Amino acid sequence: MSKPILSICIPTYNRADKVLKCILSSLEVVSNEIEVFVCDNGSEDDTWNVLNSIIDNRLRIIRNSVNCGFALNLLRVVEESKSNFVFLMSDDDLVNPKFIDSIIEERLLESSNLGLIYGSIYSIGDKNYYSKYNDTVCRGSLAYKRCAIKHPYMSSMLFSKSEIDFERLRSYIKNEKHFMYPQEVMVLMILNRQKEAILRSDIACYQGEPGKSFIEDETEYFNYSQRIELVAQYIRISDDISLNRNLSRILYKNLADIVVQVLFDKIAWGNLKSFKLKLKKIGFYISVLKIKGVGLYLGVRFLLRVLRTSSFVKIIMKIKSLIKSS
Repeated sequence: MSKPILSICIPTYNRADKVLKCILSSLEVVSNEIEVFVCDNGSEDDTWNVLNSIIDNRLRIIRNSVNCGFALNLLRVVEESKSNFVFLMSDDDLVNPKFIDSIIEERLLESSNLGLIYGSIYSIGDKNYYSKYNDTVCRGSLAYKRCAIKHPYMSSMLFSKSEIDFERLRSYIKNEKHFMYPQEVMVLMILNRQKEAILRSDIACYQGEPGKSFIEDETEYFNYSQRIELVAQYIRISDDISLNRNLSRILYKNLADIVVQVLFDKIAWGNLKSFKLKLKKIGFYISVLKIKGVGLYLGVRFLLRVLRTSSFVKIIMKIKSLIKSS
């Protein structure tokens, strides 16, 4: 097989049945110019035997002798892929092969300016879009606004790995207590090089039934203190990769948007009783306000969200509509 123009990269661990479905959906791609590259993170179930049972010359598999953690496994499967362009997939999701074939047929991967492509994600269980994009091509500040820290879900992210500093990523994994979203930091690196981002309305993958989650189960992601640390981590990393002032401001605004979303997300806070819930939210809000760069934007965005959801605003809007109709 000659060098592929696209690598569908799937890091996996202890999900034999799920990764099989993911791989089979990937191999439905018609083009022979791809590789499906899987890195088994030392699974203790039947994953390795399942991987070896699949016969297709486009499939390549490797295995870590021990579980090195989610972030390093993700880093390895991206870095050791044969193509410059990587399509990242979670092992419990399904590739839409038509999306991959259309990207290849349109020769989008031949552009030296291309940094990343995001496709829409459709949830099979919810029978609705998990994420839906409008067809857009952007770069610079607009690409940062649309893409920076906006796509924590790993699947359906296609990017150029030539813009990624893998040694720097390894240092983050080593020095940060929990490095939860290495793929999001890859995006920061790519956009910092002023590369083009393409957002497509076409479905890139189907969200399957999730298995055990590294982020939720191993890093206590839904613990509000861990989310505070995540915001601070992004600020530290953005300083380290030397974003210019304008891009830093956009990043702060995007982070503020995420924090406000978390504050108004009932699911994220679990089944805490009312008084305890309020204390948690207040603590979370105050802690993030203290983080460099994010506090000012958080205050403004929180106020706007409160106004949008308040009954006062609804009354004003109703009065306006009555005046217009009279």
